[in-house]
Amino acid sequence: MPRVKEKTILVFHSSTRASWHATIQGIGRFARTQKWRLQVIEYMPDRKALAELLKFWHPDGIIAECAVDEKGVFVPAAFGRIPVVYLVSNPKRLKPSSLRVNHDSNSFGRLAAKTFLSSGLKSFAYLGYSKVFWSIERGRAFAEAIAMNGYESNEFSQPLFELHPNRSGSEYNRRLAKWLASLPKPCGLLVANDALAIEAINTCRSEGISVPDDISVLGIDNDEPACENSSPTLSSMQPNFDDAGYISAELLSEALTHSFGKNGAQRVFPASDVVHRASTLRLPHANASISAALEMIRLKACTGIKARDVLKAFPGSRRTLELRFKELTGHTVLEEILSVRLARVKELVLQGGVPLEAIARKCGWRSSARLRVFFHEAEGMSMHEWKMKTLRGGA
Repeated sequence: MPRVKEKTILVFHSSTRASWHATIQGIGRFARTQKWRLQVIEYMPDRKALAELLKFWHPDGIIAECAVDEKGVFVPAAFGRIPVVYLVSNPKRLKPSSLRVNHDSNSFGRLAAKTFLSSGLKSFAYLGYSKVFWSIERGRAFAEAIAMNGYESNEFSQPLFELHPNRSGSEYNRRLAKWLASLPKPCGLLVANDALAIEAINTCRSEGISVPDDISVLGIDNDEPACENSSPTLSSMQPNFDDAGYISAELLSEALTHSFGKNGAQRVFPASDVVHRASTLRLPHANASISAALEMIRLKACTGIKARDVLKAFPGSRRTLELRFKELTGHTVLEEILSVRLARVKELVLQGGVPLEAIARKCGWRSSARLRVFFHEAEGMSMHEWKMKTLRGGA
C-alpha cells in the first residue's frame, strides 16, 4: 500500500504566556491521532517573514494564535488557500468564512460573578484594556452576570501597551489609583488578565487599600509564576487552554477534509475553574490565623503535611483554632488539606502522561494504592473513569 503523505501543520503563537504550554499540549494531543507533523514558530513574524515561512514549509494547514496580533500580520489574505484556524482572534478582523476558536467569555463572567457573590460581596468592578476585543467581552459578560443578580459593575480600562516612559508616574496610574479608592468597599474586582491584576494589587498597596479585605482581586489565565510571586498571591481563573488547542486542531482537521462555506465556523473554550489564593481569601469575621492557615494549606498540602502541622504553626489552643476554622470554612483542617490534594490529583490526571506513582508522590500520598482508594471514596469512581467522564463533558 502506498504511504499516506504526512501533513505538515504550522502553528504560530504571538504571546509568551505560560498558557501556551497547555495550548500546544492540546494541539499535540489531537495531532497524534492524525499523525501530523507539527512545526511551531516561536516568534512573531512580520508579513515578509510570514510569506517566506509559508514558501519554506509548504504547510497543509495552519493554526495561528493571534491574541496580540496588533499589526494584523495574520490576515486571511496572507495565507492564500491554506486552511487556517485563528485562535483567540478578533472576529471583526476576519472574513465570515474564517475558522475561529475564542474564549467563552460568558463562562468567565459567570464564574467570576459566582465567586464574588458566594463570598457575600455586594460591590463589583472590572479592570480591563480599552479597544481589545477579548477584554471588552470579558467585562461585558461579567457585568451581565452581576446585573442578573441585581447589582452593577464599575469599569475602568487602559491601553494594552502603555507607552509612557515612567509608568509609575503616568496620568493613567493616578487615575487608576483614584478609581480604586472610589470603589464602594468591600468590592470584588475582576481583571482582564493576571499581569494587569498584579498591577492593580500593587496600586492598592501603594494607596493603603487592603487586598482582599477592601478589594478582592481575581485575575484570568492562572500564570502560576506571576500569581504565586504577587503579594498577596493572586487568585485567578484557569481557562481550559488544553481544550483550546485540541478544539483548534480538531477544527483544522475538519477543514482539511471539507469546506465550511461562506459561514465559516466558530468554537469556544471555557474557563475551567478558579484557583484561589490570598487575593480573594476574604472570610467574614476571620482572624489572621485562619487566613494564614488556609494559605499554608494551599501551599503545602501536597508535601504531606498533616492537620497537626498546620495547627501547631499558630499561637493559641489547637482546639480553638480547629473549631474556629470549621466555623468559618464549613470543614476541618484535614478536609481542607485533602480537598487541595484532590484538586491537584485531578489536574495531573487530566494533563495526562504522568505515571500514577508520580501523581501520588506529587500530591502527598505515600503510595498509588492509597491514592486509588481515596479517589474512589471521594468520587465514586476510578481516576480513569473520572477522566473519561470529564473529557466527555459529563463532570
